[in-house]
This record gives sequence, structure tokens and C-alpha cells, in this order.
Amino acid sequence: MLRHLLPPALELKTLTPGAGTAALTGQEVQWRLDELAAGAVVTLDVVVIPRAPERLTLSASVSGSLVDSTPGDNAVEFPVEIFGLASLALSQQVQPAQVLLGQSAVLELVVTNGGPHAATQVRVSDWLPAGLTLAKADLSQGELLTNENRLVIAWGNLEAGAQAAARLRLTAQELGWRTNLAVVTTGSLDADPTDNQVAVAVEVLPGADLELAKEFLDTFALQGQPARFRLTVANLGPSRATQVQVVDPLPEDTEFVTAEPSQGTFRRDGDTFLYEPGPLDPGASASVNLVLRPRKLGHWTNTAQALAHEGARTRPTTRPRRQPTCNVVPIFASN
Repeated sequence: MLRHLLPPALELKTLTPGAGTAALTGQEVQWRLDELAAGAVVTLDVVVIPRAPERLTLSASVSGSLVDSTPGDNAVEFPVEIFGLASLALSQQVQPAQVLLGQSAVLELVVTNGGPHAATQVRVSDWLPAGLTLAKADLSQGELLTNENRLVIAWGNLEAGAQAAARLRLTAQELGWRTNLAVVTTGSLDADPTDNQVAVAVEVLPGADLELAKEFLDTFALQGQPARFRLTVANLGPSRATQVQVVDPLPEDTEFVTAEPSQGTFRRDGDTFLYEPGPLDPGASASVNLVLRPRKLGHWTNTAQALAHEGARTRPTTRPRRQPTCNVVPIFASN
């Protein structure tokens, strides 16, 4: 008779003996043979259904009515590992999809386990492209390991239906398109590995930090007499600023007289003064002297704004990194 103890983690489906009879008694498979001729070999096929992931050691033993001259080989043990069946899906998105040089984009990685079992040893490998560096990482669980441009997020185990997430803040250091590739793996079997890899692209555009200053050149202004202002726009970098424009809505009860730019051109759009100095390299500046004539007594408040219209390869887009406001200058006009 052969005896084989079936652990609770295994559910018996079928027993197919090559000879004799086999049955399950309690948790033990018992296979009875009336006789076995010398040199004969017979088999018992046991089909089971695993109930849960587990590491098992299965054992079986055989005995007969006659004395066995070599009983040492009448029992056997063998290890069996039951892998859980998981279904991991990895997604990633980046915000914003276009970022200025020197600024940051946030990359969000999310892995979901569709089950039916828990996923063990869940890890995401992320190969950061050249030109993007990690500034900060926030994980919902686990730990982050770094190796040059490769990031490994060790999330550990993930139950069926659960999610794990990582938010990576990346700093753009080189211009152009950058593609980030991420792959999730698990120690469990994955029912559908086709959604375990995902890539996302971010475009790094030139970025310019414009600073605008405004000053009143006269000690005071007289009613009906010209008053002079100076607008100075500077590019603090890190990139060249193109299509620079200073927009100055003129105060009420004033009359435009003239303007003298250090470079570029100016024009009026109704009551708005527009100064276009042209491209500004990092560290460069341009100015315009603006002459207005007050019509009434009182105080003026005049504000202006500087913008840089950056040209993307795909479509034109306005990218004002900062919109400085001039110093507010009250101007008293008297007789």
C-alpha cells in the first residue's frame, strides 16, 4: 500500500491508478495493489488544485506484506512551492507634460493588483532618462533604492485589489524630449504581464526668469507737463528669452507723449503700451523711457508686466516663468 498525506493547501481533484484502487481517506491518499511482480512499475496520477500560495513538503511511503530487503527507499519527501496568481498593472503619468529648463515635473507611478491572490516582492525598476534628476520621492509603502539613473521601488507584498503609489519630483536639466521607462515585477505568477511596462515622455523647454523694474525719473509731475518713467526688463536665465514683451496699461487721465527704447520697438494698443525689446540672453537687460502727460491732479498708480513667449517644437506656447510687477510709484500732479 502507498500512503500519501495531502496537506490542507491542496484540494484533490482526481486519482488515476495504473493498477489497483486508490481513494482519499480523510487527508490521506491510499493506493492498494494486490500484488506487484518483480521488476514491474506502476504509477498513480494525483491531480490537485492549490487553495493558496504556500511552500509545502510532500511525503509518501509504501509498504507490503513481505519483508523488504532495502526499506530505506520506501519513503520519499519532495518540496513543492505554490505560487500565487496575481495580476499587476502599472501606470504612470507626468505633470506637467511640458516643463521649463531648471523647473520640476512630478511623475506618479501606480501599481494595482487585480488578484486573485496577493503579489509578493513587488518591485518597480525605473530608468530615469538623461537630463532628469530625482529631487524628491514620496512612497505609499516600501523603500526606494537608487543606482545612478536607475531607481528601484521595493513595495513588498500587495494584497489582491490593493494599490501602491510613488510620486517622484524630477528636475529638468537638459532641453528636449525625455522618455521615462518603468517596469514592475513580482515574485508571484502574473496572469497578464503585458501591462507591467509603461513609458511616458516629458518635453523640456527653454525657460527664462524675467525681472521687471520701474522707476520715476522726475522729482514730481506737473499737470499738463511731461513726466518720465523708465521700464527695465532683465533676463535672469537660465535660458535665452525670446519674443519678450512688456505690457503696461497706462493710468487713467494720462496722455502718451513718446517713448525711447534702448533696443527693440514699442507700440500702443488702445490705452496699453507694449514694449518688445527682442531676444534677451541670460544676464542681459533692455529698457525704455516712457513719457506721459498728466491731465488731472492726484496720485497715479502704474503697473506693468513682462512675458516671454517660448516657442515649443510642437506648437507655440506662452511660458511666463515669473510675472514681475513694477514698483508702485504714486505721482502727484499739481498746478
